[in-house]
Amino acid sequence: MRVTHNDTKLDNVMIDDRSGIGICVIDLDTVMPGLALYDFGDSVRSAANPAAEDEPDLTNVVFSMPVFESLVQ
Repeated sequence: MRVTHNDTKLDNVMIDDRSGIGICVIDLDTVMPGLALYDFGDSVRSAANPAAEDEPDLTNVVFSMPVFESLVQ
């Protein structure tokens, strides 16, 4: 167990406009005790699928194996 964000996605990282480097994690209302794999799984869910989270057309929902492999590495 550790502190987990539980909504791990790029939209929840504040990025510096000049450097492109992540400054901090935002949207902290979901932070609670959990397993690191919760955050990893959630980041895979959001990063490996280019469709919006609320995409109504399921034909646009795909899984990118190259993105997944990059996250695993």
